[in-house]
Amino acid sequence: MRKYLFSPENEFYKANLHCHTTFSDGCYTPAEIKERYKEKGYSVVAFSDHDKVVPHPELMDESFIPLTAGEYSLNDRSDKVYPWYTIHTYHLNFISKTIDATGFDNWDKDLYGVEDTNRIIAAAKEKGFICQYNHPRWSMQTPKDFIDLDVFAFEVYNTAAEADLFCGDGEYEYEVFCRAGGKCGVSANDDNHKPEHMFGGFTMISAPALTYDNIITALENGDFYASRGPIIKNAYIEDDVLHIETSPCCRIGVLSDNRCHGVAEGENIESADIKIDFPHEYLRIVVCDDKGRRAWTCAYYEL
Repeated sequence: MRKYLFSPENEFYKANLHCHTTFSDGCYTPAEIKERYKEKGYSVVAFSDHDKVVPHPELMDESFIPLTAGEYSLNDRSDKVYPWYTIHTYHLNFISKTIDATGFDNWDKDLYGVEDTNRIIAAAKEKGFICQYNHPRWSMQTPKDFIDLDVFAFEVYNTAAEADLFCGDGEYEYEVFCRAGGKCGVSANDDNHKPEHMFGGFTMISAPALTYDNIITALENGDFYASRGPIIKNAYIEDDVLHIETSPCCRIGVLSDNRCHGVAEGENIESADIKIDFPHEYLRIVVCDDKGRRAWTCAYYEL
């Protein structure tokens, strides 16, 4: 019997779940963002301007969903003499489960640490928001800051952080999170403030149809993966074999919580059958193309 990682009855929708506009420090208006991202095949953008939640229902149409969101920060102010560029910080994307939300109560900005952050995430959840954890390396955070975070997504790639400071990769931090028992999806996003921050990472969301409710449900259920280029078209398990179908690539790998793994390599390969009859707590897929760009699934604990 086959067990699918993504329902074969669903469609995949390309998304940017971390986006800034002229409502904060972005360079394009929301309407311009929609136009540019639709031209590149995107169907979903989370408009997550800084420290505010601004709905954009006027941008919704049959082929585009504007998720209502806001990016909020919690800074470590334990040493008041720190300049801003040395401060450790949480950057959290709160995405509303309804399009017409206008935000939630402010909190004490001097709070810091995983326990206080989880309390804020829980309070936001009660008000109808789900939370994504952004760019841990740019945020100068260590495992004690993010292990045990209660989030729906962990940003494993951030275009702006990579373009500006070579610190957009968060896969290692996600692996540490998983090895400590953390469970959540993975996203790759642009965090676009400038034109050069656009179209470097994206999130593919599996949903039965393109509606606001369907996209939110998929995010809550972990039905999405992250990519910088490669496409994962299908993945299922049958008889202890993980079958993976992709766009043309050079490596398809299955990684576990230990050194047991499986890798298929070749020129322009588009599928792999990898035995997973080895001991593991979780498995996750990594795909790499000939340009070195990767796609990542979350860690699956019940395969």
